[in-house]
Amino acid sequence: MLQQQTQQQPVYNQPRPSPTQQFQQPPPPGYCCEDPTCPSTQRYLAAKRKGCGFFYVLKRYYLAVFLIAGIIGMNEELKNPQSYVNNTVRYYLDQPTLLEYFMGNAKPMNFIPETINECSNNMTFKDFHIELILDYQPCLFIGQVEEWRALDNWKQENYLREKIGNHSIVQVDKVKGAAKFGQQFSPEYRREYIRYEDFNQKMHLKKSKTNEFQYAIYEQSLPDTLLEDVYQPPVSQQILKLEDTTFSQGVDLRIAAHYDNRDRMFCVAQGFFNVTLVSPWERIPTYAGGFPMMPPNFSPVDFNKQEQRQFIGFEQAVKYYIDIEEGDCLYLPAYWWQQIEGDQKGTSIAVSYWYEISSEWLKLIFTGIENNHI
Repeated sequence: MLQQQTQQQPVYNQPRPSPTQQFQQPPPPGYCCEDPTCPSTQRYLAAKRKGCGFFYVLKRYYLAVFLIAGIIGMNEELKNPQSYVNNTVRYYLDQPTLLEYFMGNAKPMNFIPETINECSNNMTFKDFHIELILDYQPCLFIGQVEEWRALDNWKQENYLREKIGNHSIVQVDKVKGAAKFGQQFSPEYRREYIRYEDFNQKMHLKKSKTNEFQYAIYEQSLPDTLLEDVYQPPVSQQILKLEDTTFSQGVDLRIAAHYDNRDRMFCVAQGFFNVTLVSPWERIPTYAGGFPMMPPNFSPVDFNKQEQRQFIGFEQAVKYYIDIEEGDCLYLPAYWWQQIEGDQKGTSIAVSYWYEISSEWLKLIFTGIENNHI
């Protein structure tokens, strides 16, 4: 026992380790053991290899770092009009702030305009978003599709017959008496499938005692053979999501007052159309929903008929009369009331581009109105 004590050197006689030796020393016993297989030693060595610097923290917690930076940046954007982002937006986009760029001077959703404006064919993405989508307003684009080949080709007597096919079966709608197209719920409404050649003959027949029905193709899918003659309007293509492309063809084509639950670009390929619009916020004057056999998106009122005693309240509604000629397009937001009438003496053809509704909460509101929940 005494021999072991003489072999040990006092602590104060041990040489002082150099800084390099001190860095290479194993971790203190209080942190982990000297055994390399010890879990605490393995954690120490792993942390030593990775390091605990700024880049290690950024690499491990980059999502949290970016989230915090985004919150700080948004707070600066909302509270400081002189921020770097706002100054950049002001310089390049000529807008006071970034919020002004997206919102503009947006009007209330239930705003009823005095007139329907004519929009520029070169309308930008920002203007379309602010003036039409946020303001929830229709707009007329004169000459938007004036370069359609359909404007010339579809007037040729045999062109449509050759493209669609004389013996091709098409879905044809027909109405009797004073009924209008679109009223599939009406007893005077019929739908049948006939050859396109037979449709052309019946379409031009005048009403008489022997011919009580009027024939038309109403909102049927545009045949693939005719797609090469048209193109999607550029102003709507850049911002709206296309769902379907349809066409309507007929003589004295009269479509009943109704609204659709999708955004629509209504373009004229042949003839002309007269469109009467009523704001969706004037539902009460349209007497919609008051007739059990009529769907809630249809109105029993003839928008173009004066002094209807049974619908005296319709006189209080603000009506917009729009004439659309060949090459023109009318943008119609979802749920705007519309009554469309074509040339009474000649053939009128329109192509409609249907887009996904641009406001989901608007869809929620009108769905609740249709189901009498609001």
